[in-house]
Amino acid sequence: MFDTLQDLSIKLKATGYFIDPLMTRIVFLAAKLQKPLLLEGPAGSGKTQLAVSVAQAAHTHIERLQCYRGVTEDKAIGRFDLRRF
Repeated sequence: MFDTLQDLSIKLKATGYFIDPLMTRIVFLAAKLQKPLLLEGPAGSGKTQLAVSVAQAAHTHIERLQCYRGVTEDKAIGRFDLRRF
């Protein structure tokens, strides 16, 4: 996905997203370890834009789940019917 920190930084800049070195390192490690990056913050702080930019830089897409009080697994992703498989 991203070979080096510099590779990630260049690819993010190409999407128009400018990121500080610490956050670049965090995103890079999450990608290398194939672990999710959970972002928390107030509305408008850039969480979704970071996800969109990383997805563009990686030539992939994102699935965005809007979380709020009262959302259960059933409401968020639906029921999975094991009998079909």
